[in-house]
Amino acid sequence: MDKKKAFFETFETGFKNSYTEGEVTCVAAQWRMAQTLIGNLADDRKNGDWSVRMQAKSGVTTELEMMEDKTEGCDSLWFYAGLNGEKDTGVKLSVDYSLDGGMTWLPVAKNLAFNKGEWKRYGYKLDVDGLVRLKFSVTGTSSKRINVDDIQMSDYGTGDGVRQIRVENPDEWVDVYTLGGIWVRKAKRKDALKGLRPDYYIVK
Repeated sequence: MDKKKAFFETFETGFKNSYTEGEVTCVAAQWRMAQTLIGNLADDRKNGDWSVRMQAKSGVTTELEMMEDKTEGCDSLWFYAGLNGEKDTGVKLSVDYSLDGGMTWLPVAKNLAFNKGEWKRYGYKLDVDGLVRLKFSVTGTSSKRINVDDIQMSDYGTGDGVRQIRVENPDEWVDVYTLGGIWVRKAKRKDALKGLRPDYYIVK
């Protein structure tokens, strides 16, 4: 893997079919998965064939953590997330990043809650240079689950993280929002960002 390229973890390679803690090498990085597996069941929300399924459990830490650093820093971070099924309510997701190999963590998003049936892309501007790694953690009602997929980081200083994201279903109609949640327009996914001023947008 050439870590100088923008980071894009799809979880389409690697295998883990139990919640027992373990380390798995996937497309873009090696991950520590605690109370977390790689799933492809009908209920698993995913892009492609596989995604990460994270289950909250009382007294157990549920985490998805990078075990190696991405070089070239991170300008923007994007990922998909949503409830695993209609009954998986009461579970929340937090995201942190580390610049010192996982010794200390800084918050990106805390206690994200999800609506039923919602599977969407989240975007955050980190704007940090150097070595960076991520950690996703889940809390909430025991045995309830969420899915996470297509984690992407653009290199620090590029200012074009949105344009580096792979296009899924290019002819699908989507809504475009600013990171502040302001609706911009409706367009086909392949044309969602055409003509917009350089900035960071949420496309869903």
